Amino acid sequence: MWKLFQQYSITYSNYAAWSLLTEGYDALSALLFCWHDVEESKWITELLVNITKHALKPKHRLLTDEEKKKLLKKFSLEEKQLPRMLQKDAISRYYGLEKGQVVKVTYSGDTTESHDTLFICAVCAINLSSSIGICENGGLIQHWEERMGDLIRGADPSVTEKSGFDASRISEVKAWLSTQFDSVGKDVPEFEYTPRSIAHLHSLATISQAKTQAAAIVASDFRQKAVEYPARIREILENVGLAQDSLSSNVVGSAQVLANVANLLNIRDTELSSFLVAMGDISLRKTGVEEKRAKVQKESKILLDYTRKAIARLTYLKRTLAQLEDDVAPCEAQMENWKTNLAIMVSKERQYLQQYSNYKAILNRVGYTPDISHGVLVEMAEHRKELEKKTKPILDTLRSYQDLPPDKALAALAIEDKKRQFAAAEKYLEDVLQSALDVTE
Repeated sequence: MWKLFQQYSITYSNYAAWSLLTEGYDALSALLFCWHDVEESKWITELLVNITKHALKPKHRLLTDEEKKKLLKKFSLEEKQLPRMLQKDAISRYYGLEKGQVVKVTYSGDTTESHDTLFICAVCAINLSSSIGICENGGLIQHWEERMGDLIRGADPSVTEKSGFDASRISEVKAWLSTQFDSVGKDVPEFEYTPRSIAHLHSLATISQAKTQAAAIVASDFRQKAVEYPARIREILENVGLAQDSLSSNVVGSAQVLANVANLLNIRDTELSSFLVAMGDISLRKTGVEEKRAKVQKESKILLDYTRKAIARLTYLKRTLAQLEDDVAPCEAQMENWKTNLAIMVSKERQYLQQYSNYKAILNRVGYTPDISHGVLVEMAEHRKELEKKTKPILDTLRSYQDLPPDKALAALAIEDKKRQFAAAEKYLEDVLQSALDVTE
């Protein structure tokens, strides 16, 4: 039915048409909701009827294909007439049921006779087509489906367009549009009323009214059944001696707690196996959540470590930036001083270059050659020191003669002797210098 709504919403892209189709879909949703309440009431009835000593003890057995065929043939039943059991139910998960498999549940107790119930595994919970065989007033729904098909087939614009452009249809369309737009709190948009648009809108209005009426009838029927089920539940409980008035408060409280726990665990019955399967499922989920939590905590620790390092680095960079900003003014003053000194150094460089060129010219003028190197001068200075050491005793001897009384003959001899020694020393010095120059050449 929802595919049909989508088809008409695409064909007639108009807000009023979409509101109409949405209204029909809401009616169907309400109908299914009522049916869900009925099924839930049946589950609660089944739960209370089969309580024996505060526990349910039905036996479950998976039927083979041959046993299923024999039972269906024996009671003249079809598979769609069997009660449904979802694949997500605890029993279906426990037995690993597939679609179409049948489970036989045997109920036994002190207050009730033993009886068997068959459940068939289904994919979905409840659909409208399957509920037709279950409802007592299924003919109404089937008739509604046929009526809807007739209305949809009669909504062809090529047929309705022949009816003309009469005032009655315009008034009906305007009334229907105003009703639909007023329900959502909006004004009817302005558009041109043409025979084609009037035909389309009139067909949509007819379909909407038919759907609304049919949905209201079906919803009313289900509401009435939902109201009747509590009375039937009370009647059944009274017949088996399990009326709420006859039970103690502890029994009622235990049953209510058991039902609440079953609803919380999303299981259909209160069989121990169902609770075990549900608890196992919860344990597996808990284990998975704990593993994910440990993984997330590990990742969080790593990210926290990275964050701390990043914060420390950011703090260091901020401190460095503040220090650099504080050093800007002194550095600028120092740079200005360096600029001044640089200008002075440039002028000094020019001066020193000029002096260097002058000294070089003087050396060229006096005949300085690169042969007279620093090493040669050092050797000559060392040789001079050696000569001074050798001549020092002679000078000391000459100074001692100054204290003697003057004797011209001895003085003349001494002077001649010293002259000879001095001449020999000068000759030796000249030989050494000449030999040093020859070596450098």
